[in-house]
Amino acid sequence: MTSPAVFSAADIHAVLQPKDLLDPLVAAMTAVTKQTASHPPRFATPINAQGRMGLMYGHLDEPPVHGAKVLSLFPGAPAVGLSSHQGFVMLFDSRDGRPLAICDADAITALRTAAMSMLATKTLARADPDIITICGAGEQASWHARASLDCFP
Repeated sequence: MTSPAVFSAADIHAVLQPKDLLDPLVAAMTAVTKQTASHPPRFATPINAQGRMGLMYGHLDEPPVHGAKVLSLFPGAPAVGLSSHQGFVMLFDSRDGRPLAICDADAITALRTAAMSMLATKTLARADPDIITICGAGEQASWHARASLDCFP
């Protein structure tokens, strides 16, 4: 088996910002609409009273890749300094099944969620918003604030 590249949260945050994901997310959502990509319903199952195990997966025809995000979902984890979403995103080559990358899921989730919010804002709001409201102060809030400052003047 070919060894996949492994990317930590620090590796990911060193090279990506939410605005870097806007064009790829538009392409991915367009591909889903054209049925050249898939993202089936998410799956989560209880592990115990504190948490669940989650699985999200999908594929793109172009580039030919498929992958999954495997998560341990523990809402109480931030109380002990951990993310509530701990796990990995695994990416595979759809031509031969070769594993390409294993990435920290918390970093990917933070960037992707903030980027999707910015994409929605760019699509639905004025082109030059003066005020952006972030509802909540959880783990995602700071990424939404950074993305807002990065994507809008």
